[in-house]
Amino acid sequence: MRSTERNWREFDAILDADLANPAIHSIVVGMHEPLPHSHSDDHGVCASSEGIRSGEHVYTRLAQAQRRKPVYVLASHQHYYLANVYDTAYWRDPAHRAAVVPGWVIGTAGASRYPLPEGIKSGEGAREHTYGYLLGRVSKDGHIAFTFRELDKRLCSRRAATTTTRAR
Repeated sequence: MRSTERNWREFDAILDADLANPAIHSIVVGMHEPLPHSHSDDHGVCASSEGIRSGEHVYTRLAQAQRRKPVYVLASHQHYYLANVYDTAYWRDPAHRAAVVPGWVIGTAGASRYPLPEGIKSGEGAREHTYGYLLGRVSKDGHIAFTFRELDKRLCSRRAATTTTRAR
């Protein structure tokens, strides 16, 4: 069995177990690179046909799962903030199940900053060259409201310098 097929089976088994478990009210998937056909296709899993095929499998399973429980996908590879990353013509197309899974790119915790993908304008749901985090507020029914919290770079630097000084 190929490594990709083994990974799919493992993913499918974990997702099926989570869907069957009544104690689990929502599913949050964290990954390094966004899944394919997103607004963030310029870098990551779409670099190979196997990556695209694997990503499509995962996305399709998550889209099916959201019929039963809330599903959210977080990725961090690109160093910017982007909400609604899977709300694309590809995933809205009935030929691809017309199912948009809520997703975010939240790569704003260090390293170098990247510009937003071509055609994406900076605003509430898209920020480049910034630092921040995603705060999730979970309701009893399993739905999660995510909010981006931007951090002041000057305060981050000051805190880092203070922490470094104290550690010495």
